[in-house]
Amino acid sequence: MKSSPTLLAFYKWWMESFSEEPKLSLTTPAERCSGLCGNLALYVYLAKVNTGEFNSIRNEMTEQFKAERLDPLLPFNATIGHFFMEADNRVCHLNPKRVLWVKTRIQDMEEIE
Repeated sequence: MKSSPTLLAFYKWWMESFSEEPKLSLTTPAERCSGLCGNLALYVYLAKVNTGEFNSIRNEMTEQFKAERLDPLLPFNATIGHFFMEADNRVCHLNPKRVLWVKTRIQDMEEIE
C-alpha cells in the first residue's frame, strides 16, 4: 500500500535507527520502548511536522493497518500485555511483524519509483 512522502520518510528513519551503523536524517534515533505510533509522534516532533500533517499521517498509518486487517491499536501484538512486555524490555524494534511491516512499506514505494 502506497505511503505519503512524510510517512515513507518516517518508516525509513525508524528502520535506519536500528541498523548497525545508523546514518540518521534526524539527530535522534527512534525509541526501542515504543511501537510505530509512539515513534511517529517522536518523528513528527524532531522533523518539525505541523499538527495538521501529523494528524494526516497518523490517520494514513491507521488506514494502512486496517487495509491489512490489523488491529489499529495493536497491529503487531496479540495482547496489550505482550506490547508492554516488549516496551519494558526495550525490544519493540525487534518484533518481527513490526520490522516486516516497515520493510514492506519501504519496498512498496521503491517498486513504484
